[in-house]
Amino acid sequence: MSIDESWAGVYIADHKEQALRAEHERAEAESTAERYRAAIVRRRLHNPGTTAAQIIEAATDHSPAVRRGAIAHPDCPPQIRLNGLIDADPEVRAEVVRVIENPADLPPGTVANEHWQVRAALAERTDCSAQIVIDLIQRDPDPEVRRRALAAGALRRDVVWQILCEAPEPVGLAAVSIANHSLDAAPDFIKSVPHAQVREAIARRPGLDRNMLLWLAFQDPDPGVRAGAVSNTELSWSLLPRAFRDPEPGPREAAVLRVGFREDLLDAAANDASARVRLAALTHVPLDPAIPDRLSTDGDAEVRAAACRHSNCPAAALAVAVVDPDVSVRRAAVDNPSMPRSALVRGCADHDHMIRYSSLAHPAVPPASAAFGVYRESLAELAIKVQADDLSAVTHRRQAQRLNEAAAVALTKAPWDELQPLPLTLLPQDLIKRIIAGHLDQAVADRRVTIRRLVAEHSAVKATHLVALCADTVPRVRDAASARVVDAL
Repeated sequence: MSIDESWAGVYIADHKEQALRAEHERAEAESTAERYRAAIVRRRLHNPGTTAAQIIEAATDHSPAVRRGAIAHPDCPPQIRLNGLIDADPEVRAEVVRVIENPADLPPGTVANEHWQVRAALAERTDCSAQIVIDLIQRDPDPEVRRRALAAGALRRDVVWQILCEAPEPVGLAAVSIANHSLDAAPDFIKSVPHAQVREAIARRPGLDRNMLLWLAFQDPDPGVRAGAVSNTELSWSLLPRAFRDPEPGPREAAVLRVGFREDLLDAAANDASARVRLAALTHVPLDPAIPDRLSTDGDAEVRAAACRHSNCPAAALAVAVVDPDVSVRRAAVDNPSMPRSALVRGCADHDHMIRYSSLAHPAVPPASAAFGVYRESLAELAIKVQADDLSAVTHRRQAQRLNEAAAVALTKAPWDELQPLPLTLLPQDLIKRIIAGHLDQAVADRRVTIRRLVAEHSAVKATHLVALCADTVPRVRDAASARVVDAL
């Protein structure tokens, strides 16, 4: 093959690809335009004064979406609506089944319609015959129809009672060994929906018939389904102790999480073999402090962290948790308002940035020596220059800036007996002025010349302070005090 022939082949291939791409884009544009047109027509049907002629015209539109809108219109002529049952689009047929006023007007063969959407729409009608719903639940060949029929039938007392009467075994509060229960032994209405996720969704639905709810809560073979039923608020709180005896942790957890779970069982829940159940016990407030105290040393780090977050966790337990090997536990401990002030010293020395920051910002305010140490350390880190493209270094610098500011605030809140022994003169003078603002009565007699001079220069200095400082033994202090007196005059 010559070079020219080779290039010709490439050109033809590229040309075909461009043509296919153009055809696809044209089809996509036509599809978008058609959807836009159909949406406009459907919206016009909702305008006041829409005539029967306009509805009839929309019912013959080439767009199935428009035809569905016409059939759903409350003023659609009955015959036009019934004609939709022979529409080529199954969703149009299903729309007829949904909106037709009297189900007796539907053809007898609707329950066996070849399109699953039509059968599902029939099952979801609240006035559909209970026997038809049950037949669709148990015998329909399409799993989606069975699922929808069961979801709709589970909310209907007539359907549920007929299902329960036809069940091959007693349903309800009859004793049963869940551990040995299998789907093979379940009633037909459960066998028809073998997917546990679907049964669980049904078990959580409001309005579920009581007898079916009881079966799903205490006899369903899947623990997830039982847990879903137990979490349903329509299951009486008086049955929660029974659910708490379930051999699987899921239903026990759901029982403990429910409002109304008995307080006398919370200690047992806190000692449960499952961490999920122990965590559920910690959701109750108020709680006997002995429970979060014990769980703050639990073998599971998630449980320990939850115990340390609890408002009833004792201060002594939090003081121990601040040195926990798991960072999430330490974070939870220092975030608890009950954390003792003395334990914040360890938090200020933690290697985790968030723990140090939370310790500095704690309402109890850490000891001044701890805040002073963090301030000096962060100040040294801020003195190190970093490259703008070094993201790790930039992030570290931002953290140091945040700690520096938090430490400065903590120092301004510290008592003077803790501040006085510290080498405050190593701090910037603006910060020293902020620190001594609330302690001018004590700072005026401080042994350090710099502190006394800054008191004299402070905007909040009192006349009594200036009188004392004008007699200071150090000329710089006397001069500073005298200058303030002159300014005042």
